[in-house]
Amino acid sequence: MFVNLIGWSLLGLIIGEIAGRIFRSAGDDPKLDLLVGVAGAVVGGALAGLAGAHSMASFNPWSLAFAPAGAIALLLTWHGFRSFATRRR
Repeated sequence: MFVNLIGWSLLGLIIGEIAGRIFRSAGDDPKLDLLVGVAGAVVGGALAGLAGAHSMASFNPWSLAFAPAGAIALLLTWHGFRSFATRRR
């Protein structure tokens, strides 16, 4: 399970860095994109590991495939919420 968490976290950091460069806004903390990316990757990878036939304790390539999808989904949700909240002021 530790290897999966490391893999998911690394993928989340990469996706978060890319999203931080794409959605660069004034006043936003770039570390927040990294944290949201890691959180989304861990949630996506864990859900894929739990839904699949493989246990989370062993190396599961399917969960590593779904980790970026979770990171992207959470980052898009976060930035969509932030842009909506910014427009409402």
